[in-house]
Amino acid sequence: MHYSPENKQEILDKYDTKYAVSKMNITTSNVLKRFFNLRPFNKILVGSGYQKENGNVVIPTTSYLDTKKRECVQYMPFTNYVTSQKYPNSESVDTLPYWKPLSQVIDDYA
Repeated sequence: MHYSPENKQEILDKYDTKYAVSKMNITTSNVLKRFFNLRPFNKILVGSGYQKENGNVVIPTTSYLDTKKRECVQYMPFTNYVTSQKYPNSESVDTLPYWKPLSQVIDDYA
């Protein structure tokens, strides 16, 4: 995007269906307390905070998935990293709005 700004939208469109997810190891007891069915040094996937709820940003986290299964991560149930609340729930049935598209991350960075 830096070298050809006229192609910005074309570049962003390539990443519109992918979501910003990073791998994290659980290494502290504070993080371990938030999640059930996990052991120390297990891996989880953490999304970028995108949508606010009750004044806090919802940071979606889910169990570790290999690269091929990550394409469907936006439709899977997840836990909020901050509050340990499970999604989907009675207040929020759809999980898609909580996952930040990679195109948005790239645009924010640029």
